[in-house]
Amino acid sequence: MAALFVTMAGSARGQDSVLEQATRSGLAAYKQGNDAQAENWLRLALKEAEKLPADNPSLPKSLHNLAMVLSSEGKLNEAEQLIRRALALREASGKPSEEVAVSLNNLAILLYEQQRYVEAEQLLRKALLIDAGILPNDHKERAISLENYAKVLRKLDNYKEADRVESLGGAYRPLAETSVTGDTDRKKRK
Repeated sequence: MAALFVTMAGSARGQDSVLEQATRSGLAAYKQGNDAQAENWLRLALKEAEKLPADNPSLPKSLHNLAMVLSSEGKLNEAEQLIRRALALREASGKPSEEVAVSLNNLAILLYEQQRYVEAEQLLRKALLIDAGILPNDHKERAISLENYAKVLRKLDNYKEADRVESLGGAYRPLAETSVTGDTDRKKRK
């Protein structure tokens, strides 16, 4: 996943925690193209995040970061499990949020990469419904979801609906400029 979550809050004494250091090192390694090193660092970050209370936002962020690296390494099944876990944590609040929509979008992209288009379409539709309720029409994340949804619809041979969706997002296409590992036509959200 091209877009990353970073946990950077300082500790009470002004020093970085193991979680923060491992996250920063993992993301730096990923940006440098060293997926194996990134995976090791982000597994450590996840281990540290799992020590925090279940409602701490660092846990789903750590799950997403590691899933992004695993996806880039082709470990799609493990990446999917991590994003499903992050989604469950985010949905536990019972309120639709941008974070839930992000998890839905990223899970849909993993399913797309596995040619599981029907499941991907359902998740993207759900993400768009959340986005419509909480984000302005011209929000970047909404534009990304619209583009992803149109791509999935085309894979499902639903060209008429894909054209309609693309016309909705057309004005916001410049906002959705984000690269994705493996396929620059599909976008991943932060």
